[in-house]
Amino acid sequence: MIVGFSTRNVESFIYQTVKLFNSVVAGSSYTEFALFTYSTTHLKYSDKVRFYYAIKGRDGKSGIIKDCKIDQLGRTAFLVPKQHANTVDAFLKEWKCSYDRRAVWK
Repeated sequence: MIVGFSTRNVESFIYQTVKLFNSVVAGSSYTEFALFTYSTTHLKYSDKVRFYYAIKGRDGKSGIIKDCKIDQLGRTAFLVPKQHANTVDAFLKEWKCSYDRRAVWK
């Protein structure tokens, strides 16, 4: 234990900080998104092509990007609206991609 701080004080501080953060975000024009970064290094070339088709569709416009209203930030990065994050999570697990998911506000 840190001298001068009790567990109750620390818990109270954390609670107040989270409460303040939530009130600032809720009262603003920010929207919650999920930022996904992933790796396809484990996929063979032919599977990478299939993965790309699943993401963008054969025409380059359909696929999960259109269905979930995803912003593709780079070759291996997605910005996903919160309501579609679990769908993208399941998609990446289905392809056995290692990935990182973080909450962001835009």
